[in-house]
Amino acid sequence: MAHFFMARFGRELPEYELPQGVSIRTFQPGDEETFLRCCNGGDLNTESWTAQDVREKLLGKAGVEPERVFFAADGSGCAGATATAVFEEGRGYVHMVAADPRFRGKGLGKAACFAAVRCMLDAGYDYIVLETDDFRAPALHIYKWLGFVRIGVPENVRAALAEAGLAERVREFSVSTATVDLAAKAVGCEPARIAKTLSFAAGGGCALIVCAGDARIDNPKFKAFFHEKARMLPPETVQQITGCPVGGVCPFAAGNAKVYLDESLRRFDIVYPAAGGANTAVRLTPEELQRASGGTWIDVCRLP
Repeated sequence: MAHFFMARFGRELPEYELPQGVSIRTFQPGDEETFLRCCNGGDLNTESWTAQDVREKLLGKAGVEPERVFFAADGSGCAGATATAVFEEGRGYVHMVAADPRFRGKGLGKAACFAAVRCMLDAGYDYIVLETDDFRAPALHIYKWLGFVRIGVPENVRAALAEAGLAERVREFSVSTATVDLAAKAVGCEPARIAKTLSFAAGGGCALIVCAGDARIDNPKFKAFFHEKARMLPPETVQQITGCPVGGVCPFAAGNAKVYLDESLRRFDIVYPAAGGANTAVRLTPEELQRASGGTWIDVCRLP
């Protein structure tokens, strides 16, 4: 089990209408017990909370106001899920997401989360984060639907870079680095210097090919090297194998994946691969990239 951060960037939200009969309201005087009931049976460690704890630990938290604590209610008007929008310096934070077990499966958690994110977008936040765990499948489904992606540097990636003496090279951003252009903008370099990682099913396993941001797979070279028709892996499979989301996949601590480094990177003195999260990058020379990843140099890409 792993605890990690997720974030969404920008102001776009999926199209959404409240399910029939579902309504949204905010915290009103006397809603302390309503909040505790929504949290009942969850994993927020509120079992011992009292009404006074709600006032002190929730409403007393910096950046929280009653109108930022949302409840989703069913057709009878009974609140069954909650989510809180916290206004922080430079970012919004989705806090205390929970649903009363008796109301799960009615879309109330989704409605409450959407309301909290919408609140922060309306306040001008285009960088919103949350904390979660990998065993919270229903919640993760909602977060991904809302555009959240895993951010930060996983511990195994940080350890691999530290072992190579390169931990201080990691950079984390408050903007997305999930594409070559976004990463180049965040880092402040030309897109070609972004070392993108492509994931393929090949040789009975997973092959990670790291190449320059402006490089493309050269099919004849690629097929000749792998002696078979390889195929790109779907995002879900990539994350299962590497532990990293698409947009943050890196060649460090890559599990059972075989790492290959394309020659297109060697024309640069410095390149920037991701570090396991969709807001990360590592400043490395090609030689340092090879040492930290244990990758094999190959030539399967072409330049524009």
